Amino acid sequence: RYKAFHLGLTGYHRLANVSNTFTNGLRDSTLRFRSKGETAVSGDYIVDTGIITDLESYNYLGYEFAMVEGPLSLQSEWGFVNVDRKTKRDSTFSGGYIQGGYMLTDDARNYNAYFAQFWRLNPKRSIMDGGIGAWELAARTSIIDLNDNDLSGGEATSYSLGLNWYMTAFTKTMFNLIKTESAGKISEDFDSINLRLQIEF
Repeated sequence: RYKAFHLGLTGYHRLANVSNTFTNGLRDSTLRFRSKGETAVSGDYIVDTGIITDLESYNYLGYEFAMVEGPLSLQSEWGFVNVDRKTKRDSTFSGGYIQGGYMLTDDARNYNAYFAQFWRLNPKRSIMDGGIGAWELAARTSIIDLNDNDLSGGEATSYSLGLNWYMTAFTKTMFNLIKTESAGKISEDFDSINLRLQIEF
């Protein structure tokens, strides 16, 4: 489908495990949020709440949105998590992204209504047939905020500009310029250039 609109909501409530068991060195009733950003080449985290030990329960609420109108596509997800703590003030964190793409060739991103997601793009002029494949210009902004009350995990924003080349329905090359800005105890600002070849089989 080359013309579609998708909107979804999600949410859940989870209770802390009341036990003295441990997983990976952490008590099962603890919680931690952290992220390496849009690219994790160095393997370093740039935002981290640390271990939240007085967890009572936590709630999550989020949305997902996507649309395609011919060569134009938009996509976004955002979520909020509220941490109910036993001895200290509750905290709320948030994060998400918004991205857009525009096909430079006579192609469109393929939305699969049955699976409610974008499906593989089959170029009208595949390189296997002597064509140039499908080309897409894309941009994305992602944000995460792990600061609230006495928890200071940091915050970060990444800006991405990309060029995607769909050579066939099963091969794609992605080129991205990413700028990341962050603030916090372990924050790190950096720019990166990424090139990836993806083969699906």
